[in-house]
Amino acid sequence: MSHARPITAGLLLIACLSPASAAAASPTAAPDTTNTQTLRYRVLLDGSPIGLQTYTVTTHGDTRRVVSTARFTVKFFFVTVYHYHLHYTAHWRNGCLVSLHSTTNDDGKHERVDAQAGPHGFTIKTQQGQTVQHGCVRSFAYWDPHVRLHSGPLLNVQTGQYLPVHVAALGQDTTTINGHRVAATHYRLTGKKLAIDLWYQSGAQWIALQSKVDGGRTLRYERVTGNSTGG
Repeated sequence: MSHARPITAGLLLIACLSPASAAAASPTAAPDTTNTQTLRYRVLLDGSPIGLQTYTVTTHGDTRRVVSTARFTVKFFFVTVYHYHLHYTAHWRNGCLVSLHSTTNDDGKHERVDAQAGPHGFTIKTQQGQTVQHGCVRSFAYWDPHVRLHSGPLLNVQTGQYLPVHVAALGQDTTTINGHRVAATHYRLTGKKLAIDLWYQSGAQWIALQSKVDGGRTLRYERVTGNSTGG
């Protein structure tokens, strides 16, 4: 088994990383009100904790600012064989991206995305070049309740790629959070070489995610609440 890049294929903002729970727990604020919530998700690879991803979501009227950081470390016999660090800031208005700035260190491979809405469309700049998208651009932002209902292209905040996806509602289900089975609504997001299972509680609170990544391994996110340490 290769240990050099064990989870790269699953980081389509799975890290984008990108939680509907913030939108549900912090509904659209009154014009003169600002609400801020920080959400934490522990990340596991084949059941073993490898890191944490946090989202700080600030809502003011019809605008939303999201700051997210993910740090993963995979060890083999106490030796670090893989590390990943993503940081991004995104601004949204009326459910559409206005700007996005991200930096990623994917086990030594550095990537940067700078994107901005303008009069001629949504311009996405990466080391590979520049593209322009039109209409409402959304990312793999699982905090956004529209993601559960949206089948269409989503922006990968790590690479700047605009990827077609399909979302299917699979109905009521149970999943494990902090060792306890909980009731939740199950959705599946699929695309080319991509299948991500998502679980939501109380209508729109994102509590868990699971996907197969390189080598058939299982990458999983679980919401950290209360005094949970997140692994």
